[in-house]
Amino acid sequence: MRTKLVGRLVLILFGVGVVEVGLQAFSRLLPTVYGHALGGDSHFNARVAVPDDQLGHRPTTRHPEHDANGFRNPSVPASADIVTMGDSQTYGAQVSPADPWPRRLAEKTGKVVYNMGFGGWCPGQYLLLMPQALKFKPKVIVTEFYSGNDLYDCFSVAYYNGQLSEFRTQSEADQREIREMEARQTLKQYVPTTYLKKKPIEERPFLHRIQARIDDHVRLAHVLERLRELYRERYSPPDWDDIKDEYSDYVRCDIFEGPTAKTVLTPYSRLAGADLGDARIREGFRIALASLKRMDEMARAAGASHVIFLLPTKELVFKEEVNRHGGGGTEVYRRQVANEEEIWRQSRAYLEGNKLRYFDSLPLLQKALAEGNPPFPMSEDGHLNPGGHRVIADAVASQIMGL
Repeated sequence: MRTKLVGRLVLILFGVGVVEVGLQAFSRLLPTVYGHALGGDSHFNARVAVPDDQLGHRPTTRHPEHDANGFRNPSVPASADIVTMGDSQTYGAQVSPADPWPRRLAEKTGKVVYNMGFGGWCPGQYLLLMPQALKFKPKVIVTEFYSGNDLYDCFSVAYYNGQLSEFRTQSEADQREIREMEARQTLKQYVPTTYLKKKPIEERPFLHRIQARIDDHVRLAHVLERLRELYRERYSPPDWDDIKDEYSDYVRCDIFEGPTAKTVLTPYSRLAGADLGDARIREGFRIALASLKRMDEMARAAGASHVIFLLPTKELVFKEEVNRHGGGGTEVYRRQVANEEEIWRQSRAYLEGNKLRYFDSLPLLQKALAEGNPPFPMSEDGHLNPGGHRVIADAVASQIMGL
């Protein structure tokens, strides 16, 4: 009996060893494929996006949740009552295909709604897509304007992708300031340095250091941990204690824990995309507003109504909670929120001055939060959760009634 038990144990250990050797070889020979296989959000990696000369990137038609045009719809209609334009918030990152606000809008109104949102896009790209959107002969076009990264992305479209060159500033002083800042460090190099990042191993709690050493050297442990995460994301409700424990290993994030609302905030990266002290962000802001105005002109010329909705960051939505229960937040958080509030102040003045129809979703999202229905996940993810998408769908339905 003991001999059989030892033999089985040896076979198990041998099998584990073979799997580990295979994973080690896989990770070394095909590191990119290995990284994608164990990546996080499946909607925004190489499996869903393909390069595009005009847009920089676009959704692939090969993803099972995408239609023949590459967009996240069940099918491509001959025409649509409503076309929605936006980034990952409109696409519906991190939620099921039934949850994005355009899909819920269709259910609520009974209208044919065609979703043309995709991650990493901005008003500059929406403008480039307007001819395609107008082919659906919509009565209404609804455009998302997001303060999280639209300003940075609009700068990228005009200055890195080579599109919308007619929107670049004609001010020599502004051009010179942009050139000088880009010479020191390009915006596309700087922004990633503000992303969430794990602390050095030696600065983490003891048990976390042990786990990190194992994950770094034992590929099978890495795979098992990723499978555990996927299971938890799909089948297990989020647990705040687990989330708080996980993000204690990170820098460039703020863990907020109020009596009813809890989340992980990322004001460092949000400030990078909203810092009006940076000439490139101001330029992206100007291009974003000009793009929205041009879209409105094109929609009106085609006989369609155009509605813009202002979508704030999770950080701004949580401002009142942070003020009440978090001492006003960190210095970086306060700077980020102040810049974002100024962006929205200037945006409203511009939209009203140019008679562009819009609505601000901030009060609605804050109301949901105050009522105990947080519109964002507890993790660092800044995308709307299913409840947040319902808030936006209800608001859009109300705004387009009668159009």
